[in-house]
Amino acid sequence: MATLRKLADALGVSLAALVAEEAPPRLNPVLAGEGYTFRRSTGGREPIVEVFLHMSREARMQPEIITFPPGAESGRALSHDGEEFLYVLEGQVRFFYGLQPPVDLGEGDFIYFDNTVPHRYENRDGKKRARLLVCCSPPVF
Repeated sequence: MATLRKLADALGVSLAALVAEEAPPRLNPVLAGEGYTFRRSTGGREPIVEVFLHMSREARMQPEIITFPPGAESGRALSHDGEEFLYVLEGQVRFFYGLQPPVDLGEGDFIYFDNTVPHRYENRDGKKRARLLVCCSPPVF
């Protein structure tokens, strides 16, 4: 015990920290209808709705579902640290990435990209909404 105490003192931790088992990560399910909902105006009738599926300071990624009304767009191209994954759950979107030609994505399509390149989305369909599963790492908000 005396040796463990000396080791703990040398490492600058408590004796309990040396012998305690690390607790497994806690599950944090988000059930249908839950999550933090953010609405932003698009200049049209309906707002873009973002539902953040996990809001934690400890999270290493940020999953969300974004709903674009018919004809809506995300706004000016933004860039930020990390990587992003986008999966089209419903509808169609046009994806703009830096100076590259835009990419049209439909239901079931996905794209993985570097967030440091300015990017944006738009729902070019004037009649149907588009729903996207987007995951940023590290979290942006």
